Amino acid sequence: MNESPNPNETPVNSTKSSVAPVVEEKAPVGRVRLYVAVLALGVGGSLFAGYLTFFKAITGKCALGEACPIVLGLPACIYGFVMFLAITLLAVRVLLRGTVSWVPKALLGVAGFGIAFAGILSATEIAGWLASGRAYALVLPSCVYGLVFYIAVFCLSWRLSAAKDGGK
Repeated sequence: MNESPNPNETPVNSTKSSVAPVVEEKAPVGRVRLYVAVLALGVGGSLFAGYLTFFKAITGKCALGEACPIVLGLPACIYGFVMFLAITLLAVRVLLRGTVSWVPKALLGVAGFGIAFAGILSATEIAGWLASGRAYALVLPSCVYGLVFYIAVFCLSWRLSAAKDGGK
């Protein structure tokens, strides 16, 4: 007589694990487009801030002939480069490996800090601009362009985090 095994019992020599594997889901097409937009802003910001940082490191001068704000002993463009690089890496992570619910929140945090950072520097630069009447190579101080990029990333990240599925 052959007894069939009970389907509710795990055989003694089974390799069945009690820990559930982490499953990363692919983002729906609409979310992918938002992450691609975030990636484009991150890459654009990284290239711009990276160029300013590299030029300042090599020559000791601002590439655009502006007064280069110094924050905690370092040029402001270095902080911008690091923040835009973080945005880029977060977007690449999602596009290559799938979504996780913490990424939109992390993007919101980085973009929010960028808004505060670039906003303060922009206000200072614009106040100096209005007082002196000096001309800028790109019409406005470079911090203003960083601020615009951070605001765009923040808005896109807000849409991703406000989704019913937590940005997945």
